[in-house]
Amino acid sequence: PERLAGARRPDGDRCADAALLQPAASRPERVADPRAGCGGNRRSRDPARAEVGRFSPVLEIVAAGMRFVARWEEELAPKTVAAFKASLPLDDRIIHCRWSGESNWIPWGDRDFGIGPENATSYPHPGELALYPGGQSETELLLPYGYCNFASKAGQLWANHFATIVEGQEQLPELGRVTLWEGAQRITFRAL
Repeated sequence: PERLAGARRPDGDRCADAALLQPAASRPERVADPRAGCGGNRRSRDPARAEVGRFSPVLEIVAAGMRFVARWEEELAPKTVAAFKASLPLDDRIIHCRWSGESNWIPWGDRDFGIGPENATSYPHPGELALYPGGQSETELLLPYGYCNFASKAGQLWANHFATIVEGQEQLPELGRVTLWEGAQRITFRAL
């Protein structure tokens, strides 16, 4: 957390960096919208209350032997959450990003989730799962572990932030190291 607390992103946003790395219980209820700056943050309901009565309140991710748990961002990206849930369970391989900095990704080619932009960002924070539904580049999933500026050889891109890791976030840099130096790793996604 100290590493990011004073960091400034190219868009000038440093409001949420430290907050997103706090444990879920101590994290403020505000969810940063990178397009709106510090004053334009959107409110999100308490995740515990938002998930009561839902079929799959959390997403389990296992990659390279590391386990992560993420909460769905259903209020901010309902169509993306629904489309991703419909693809579960999912087994694939994750690799290190080529263009976007400290992030891992899954390239999905021309896979069609049938969605457009919602809760879109070019600067996902560590632990924010972001889905790019294709168009300018191929369909892909980002899983950042550090500074990420989402881009491809076609230029700057955006992706829908649809889930946030709330358990296991401390393992993200190790996952990045493993994918960078050891190559593609098996990854599974399933609703709990």
